[in-house]
Amino acid sequence: MREPNKKWNVYGKLGVSIIDNEATDSRVPFDRQTSAQLALGAGLQLRFSDQWFSRLELDSFDRDANYIGLSIGAYLGRL
Repeated sequence: MREPNKKWNVYGKLGVSIIDNEATDSRVPFDRQTSAQLALGAGLQLRFSDQWFSRLELDSFDRDANYIGLSIGAYLGRL
């Protein structure tokens, strides 16, 4: 993240994620996997007051696992 006091900010994320899946019903078609993979993400943050902000982010965990989120948050404590 760049300067936290800016109204608009962009950020990126890089890490490792682990997926462990299973199903208890034989009608659910899936391949059992336990694997680690590279996790990537990017986001845009709008700070609309001294304390409050909103974030739109996209995370990608594997070839078929993606997440798009919109959140509202608050800074706690002093900046």
